[in-house]
Amino acid sequence: MSRPISCSRDCIAFLRGQGYDLVMVETAGIGQSDSEIVDLVDFPVYVMTSDFGAPSQLEKIDMLDYAELVVLNKFDKRGAEDALRDVRKQWKRNRLAFKLADQDVPVYPTIASQFNDPGIGWMFSNLCRLMRAKLQLPESKWTPQIDTSLREPRATVLIPGQRTRYLAEIAEQGRGINRMIESQSETASRAQSYFDTLRDIEDPALPKALDLYAVAALSGESDRFLLTLRQRYNDAIKSLSNDALNVLRDWPIRRASITNEFNEYTVRDKVIRVENYRESLSHQKIPKIAAPTLRDWGDQLRFLQKENLPGAYPYTGGVYPYRRSGEDPTRMFAGEGTPERTNRRFHYLSVGQPTARLSTAFDSVTLYGEDPAPRPDIFGKIGNSGARHARRHEEAVFGL
Repeated sequence: MSRPISCSRDCIAFLRGQGYDLVMVETAGIGQSDSEIVDLVDFPVYVMTSDFGAPSQLEKIDMLDYAELVVLNKFDKRGAEDALRDVRKQWKRNRLAFKLADQDVPVYPTIASQFNDPGIGWMFSNLCRLMRAKLQLPESKWTPQIDTSLREPRATVLIPGQRTRYLAEIAEQGRGINRMIESQSETASRAQSYFDTLRDIEDPALPKALDLYAVAALSGESDRFLLTLRQRYNDAIKSLSNDALNVLRDWPIRRASITNEFNEYTVRDKVIRVENYRESLSHQKIPKIAAPTLRDWGDQLRFLQKENLPGAYPYTGGVYPYRRSGEDPTRMFAGEGTPERTNRRFHYLSVGQPTARLSTAFDSVTLYGEDPAPRPDIFGKIGNSGARHARRHEEAVFGL
């Protein structure tokens, strides 16, 4: 006999010796052939879920042979109804009870996480009935007054059924956008190849970059090779979306905004002027944002639609071109007390302080590793070295 089973036997004997009428033994989980717990109890119950694999795996679960009652929990999961059918079939097969109706098979679907779950009520009513019949318990005390007219549970979820795949749909849309970007980037690279070729042969009708040829330039030319190049270039430009063309045309201006000496942008109708370079100790100008090295329109489009500069879609570098200077994050601790007291402390601590990028916390006692049992109720702190590690701080001690 294994040591855990031996310990369980001693614990059960101890509890029975204390005069308890009912002792419930819960195992931490068993494998397919771990059924020793049956030898220690009068009424074995097996709780499982639908994640048992193929129906053939049910033949390996010994507890389906020994359990007087089987609970199929998490019935809200996809495929749980098929699992209920398979478990009932296996229960009948194990006991050669093929003529027994499904509703009489002691396998009950439940959703334990759901409040007032009808499956739990139906299972509990039958648990009491089966225990009463096997252990000769008094019917008056072991007949719960529960409405079992509704038996099988029906999940009530916060997310509607038509939106259960919303995370997968978001991922699919992201992958679709990436595929579209790659396709558009290849088209942009091809368009530039045609454009560079036409420029090298000094085509007199060559338009500006990313513009289309005029209709007259696509006919009436004796050089068929030149007409083919012009048509291929036009087709490639037409295959690009308006968004792709706009970001490619705006790229020279966007690039100049981080390579010029100053950068100006507007936030809430306020023009903000920022230097693009810092001077090192050796008087070298170091750019705050390094301009990427891009080979052609395809590389530009891939960068602009997947990464881009700070302050532009898809905002991988932030929603503003630069972080404002002189705005170190500030963390205030108001100690303990009622909402009125802590609110007065916050006002006291924030007098003369900037309100931007302000974070507040109520319990600084436990945050600093102190015992919260003694009642301080007098401490207020201001720090700017992080939310969890505000070591450098000013401390104001006062009583309110």
